[in-house]
Amino acid sequence: MSFGIIGRKIGMTQLITEDGVVIPVTVVKAGPCVVVQVKTEERDGYSALQMGFEEKKESRVNKPMRGHFARSGVRAMKILREFRTPVGDYKVGDVIRCNIFSEGEKVDVVGITKGRGFAGGIKRHGWKGGEASHGSMFHRAPGSIGASASPSKVFKGHAMPGHYGAKRQTVLNLSLVKILEDEDIILLKGAVPGPNKGIVCIYKNRLERGKVPKKVVEKVDKKEEKAEITTEVEQGAEGRVEEACAETEDTKNEDVKVEDIKEKEEITGGADKSNREEGVSEHGDRAEGEGEKGNVDDGGKEEKNK
Repeated sequence: MSFGIIGRKIGMTQLITEDGVVIPVTVVKAGPCVVVQVKTEERDGYSALQMGFEEKKESRVNKPMRGHFARSGVRAMKILREFRTPVGDYKVGDVIRCNIFSEGEKVDVVGITKGRGFAGGIKRHGWKGGEASHGSMFHRAPGSIGASASPSKVFKGHAMPGHYGAKRQTVLNLSLVKILEDEDIILLKGAVPGPNKGIVCIYKNRLERGKVPKKVVEKVDKKEEKAEITTEVEQGAEGRVEEACAETEDTKNEDVKVEDIKEKEEITGGADKSNREEGVSEHGDRAEGEGEKGNVDDGGKEEKNK
């Protein structure tokens, strides 16, 4: 599948949703685009599709480009752009339309910004400028641009008045709000670089294209490392918790065993004590009985003696 398409910016408008939310959108006429040339890794060293947008009179095409279009067997096109993408089943003459995208998808848009000619520092770089009151004598002039004695030079890249705009600019992660396939029109949320009727290239999100900056890759790697470390720490903590739980269970079991032993000892000790008390009471009763018998015998002897 192609990773992009050529379009022409129509202008901006508003889209009101069913919930009453107002969304600022840019209207873009995206396609149809014709495949003019298929580049392969075997022949060209890389795989890409050269696509044309908007037909052009052959009388307005120079001879080299006329031969290029004649060799491809397609009509002359005003705009030619190349998209690095796996060729797949595409061949010369195929038509690519805006249905390669889907609503809600994130896209990247490349365009040429509006040319503003020679501009001053306040417009070009957003300088604050001097006071606007009377007698200031300093309003919009650049002013001093370097030191006098040291380093006695102006550093390269110093912000100065100059040509402003007319540069290639890429806007990332614009939401595709709506697609009108019958009219080859798409509505993108937000602003798109360039003036009305300007040419833009709409690409699928760079993450889908596999074009990720090194900084992003490094950040992702760092996040993955942190995630691995956190998982290891969590696993270690879980293991320690399990060990602690097992130890607590063992101690609980030991406490239960000790308590059972104590209870048994208390039960056996109470039984022995009760037995002892019963034996003592029986012994006392026997002693009392023997004493009474002895008294009776003594009384009988005394009566005989009398």
